[in-house]
Amino acid sequence: MTLIKTACTIILFVTFTFSLLSDFGSLLQPDLNFGANKDFSKSWGLMSPAPKTGDYQNSIVKGKLLSAVDLQEDALLLKKVMLDVHPDIYRYNTEKEFEAHFQTFFTKLSQDMTEAEFMKHVAQFTEKVRCGHTYLNPWNMKEEIRDRLFGGNIYLPFGFVIDDRRLYITKNASNNNDIMTGAEIISINGFSASSILDSLYTVAKVDGSNVQAKDKLLELTAFGERDYNFFDFYFPLFFPMQEEIFEVTVQNYGSDEIIRHRQPALSRTERMKIMTSTYGPVPTGKETWSLDMQEEMAILKLGTFATWRFENFDAAQFYDSVFTMVNQNGVENLVIDIRGNGGGLSENRYLLLSHLSEEPIPCSENRKELVVTTQADSSYRNYVQTRDEIIFEGLPETYTRPYNSRFSELLEGGCEPIQPSGNHFSGKLYILGNQSNVSSTFSLLNTIQKENLGTYVGQPSGGNREGINGGSYLFLYLPNSQFEIDIPLKFTSYGEDAEDGYLPPDVWVEIDQKDIAFQKDPYIEKVKSLIKH
Repeated sequence: MTLIKTACTIILFVTFTFSLLSDFGSLLQPDLNFGANKDFSKSWGLMSPAPKTGDYQNSIVKGKLLSAVDLQEDALLLKKVMLDVHPDIYRYNTEKEFEAHFQTFFTKLSQDMTEAEFMKHVAQFTEKVRCGHTYLNPWNMKEEIRDRLFGGNIYLPFGFVIDDRRLYITKNASNNNDIMTGAEIISINGFSASSILDSLYTVAKVDGSNVQAKDKLLELTAFGERDYNFFDFYFPLFFPMQEEIFEVTVQNYGSDEIIRHRQPALSRTERMKIMTSTYGPVPTGKETWSLDMQEEMAILKLGTFATWRFENFDAAQFYDSVFTMVNQNGVENLVIDIRGNGGGLSENRYLLLSHLSEEPIPCSENRKELVVTTQADSSYRNYVQTRDEIIFEGLPETYTRPYNSRFSELLEGGCEPIQPSGNHFSGKLYILGNQSNVSSTFSLLNTIQKENLGTYVGQPSGGNREGINGGSYLFLYLPNSQFEIDIPLKFTSYGEDAEDGYLPPDVWVEIDQKDIAFQKDPYIEKVKSLIKH
């Protein structure tokens, strides 16, 4: 889908497209001349360096020492780019509040510090924007930095989910078989689970006031070859590890006994091997899309919409084969499971919706595609990777019109009615969602609710009803630290009267420790109950 369409083909302008990127980026490895063109620092008023801190010097995860001057230079460039192109800087902050957040961040950089400490401070600053697509992106981190910081034996030997500020173990890669599935983690390395969450919440990105979505981002659940977890990155930054040891206290479900366990930390590869050996291989690629035909229902699992990573995969063909099978078998109840799906290609949403409705799905009159600038400042072009090169060339005046004192509205490339497929489902639809559903999967839930296409079963969504940034990005690599920050270029507004908050499910699902301990799926059980009644 192009962000801007014209009647004639102009190669220069068709590059400003919906980026084929997941919410976690594309692991870009740009060939940039980092550290060059630093003349901007001469006029930006850097503060005098203070004595360097020793807080991280003895930590296993610390990285290189970076100078205060270089760090402040990076911070000023980050601010410049954000103010120039980010469409949502002042949506959840006033101009005064944003400046205060920046000054707090900038002041911390008045002393030399390690890469680890700087990474934490950048993440805390970008979190203040309250945009789920604006963050220091560990998935786009240069490989040498990621290896330097996170390549050692620093990984917790457990997987866990978070519910009501409690951590419950779902997978055990430790050498202690007495720790059972569903056990609650009371503390890690002497820090209570509650205090750990309080710290990690300061870097967990969400949209607007939808803060309950932070838990899903911080859960430790992904153990595949391509998988990284926010917890793994940020726990050692907030709680520096002095040795390669984890000490945990846990309590099994239904037990009064507190288990105190101490063991060496694992490398990422070691943990992945143990998890795979114990629980089986992690589904990857097109295996994350599957159809399970059961007696009373069919379950369509869509693990991600980032399908450009799949090999030999055609989403349209997959959907057509699924709905052919569903219809030929007379399935009356279809369950679409998008739990854990953080979005990706919008086309996957459109194709799915075309199989869920007998009538065209209209566009919302309130939906607008907005940008804050029609031409980015070329002074920082050398530090940016983007598939939307046109933003530096400048959008023609005929492509936009003034929306208000801050925004321009894109005239083309917005929503188009979704035409129904001849192979659509006509039975009862249930869609399973939760806080992990942001971006494209948030939009899917929103459309299904608005058009009464099915029943949303689960927990509140991620994302935000006011709208979501994304679709087109600048990937800013800071010239000195070389950390990368995702900065979206456009804002999809759902209307000026839309509320700041999540999408509530039609039918709520409560999760408790017992469900986890006995490995029950309360979502599926809820759907079965709805079918019976």
